[in-house]
Amino acid sequence: MRSKSALSVLFFGFVFLGAGISTVSAQNGIKPQKRVVIRRLIEVSELSRHTSGIFEELTTLYQASWTLSVIADLKAKGLFNKSTPQQVAKVERIIDEFSTDLFGEIKKRMRSEIFSDDALEKMAGPIFDKYLSEDEINELIIFSQAPPSRTLTDTYYKVITDALILNMKEKGVFNVESNPSVEEAKFERLKKESESNPLDDIRKIFATVQRLASETYTQNEMEELSALRNRPLATKLMQILPLMAIEIRANSMQFYGPQVGKLTQEVIDKQLKTLERRFSGNDK
Repeated sequence: MRSKSALSVLFFGFVFLGAGISTVSAQNGIKPQKRVVIRRLIEVSELSRHTSGIFEELTTLYQASWTLSVIADLKAKGLFNKSTPQQVAKVERIIDEFSTDLFGEIKKRMRSEIFSDDALEKMAGPIFDKYLSEDEINELIIFSQAPPSRTLTDTYYKVITDALILNMKEKGVFNVESNPSVEEAKFERLKKESESNPLDDIRKIFATVQRLASETYTQNEMEELSALRNRPLATKLMQILPLMAIEIRANSMQFYGPQVGKLTQEVIDKQLKTLERRFSGNDK
């Protein structure tokens, strides 16, 4: 089913900008106290809410096109040729409901299994440990707890989401092909293109983020951001974020791919069985 590979690529497309999710799971080298502050940063920065929010918005956009493409595929195969308008409308409604249930459960499972604080701590710990000192992480915790910072952060994640959407639209991610084989081939091509030159892709998205930020933040917020840029940590973050992004993107599918694929297939199988029971009249 096309949604499995598509959701994996959606996940792959945004994960490197998800505030430091890494595929390196071993945490044995992290000192206990530093691990504590890393977990605290994950919690106070609401990393789980932000990362799952980005994935869900991207998935919602794909879902809308996916539903229409399934209906178009059935029509192209002539399955509605002998159907009345009422029968066609009923099938379209069932497909729409199936799509809502399918993608809704995937979002729910991703939120609880992939974007939980525990999972993010396991996956983000090594990369925070590699690039940031304990004092720097504590500074980020203090920043994240300040009310004005929460507003800036919420806006930043909105900008990230919008930048990723623009990037994916440009690549045709949300233009779902009615032919499943063509759609599958498209995602394989996009995945190979991203893997072949990840730095170029990252630079394009960061450039879009910067442009959208200047258009999205208020004058007061821009002044606050200007003040923040004068801090040594802000200067460092500007330097290391691309490095973090490259490292995360290079390894993300290796770690997440099996998890996302297994999760998605389980949901697909469950929803297909529900759909079969519905058509057979045995849905109790």
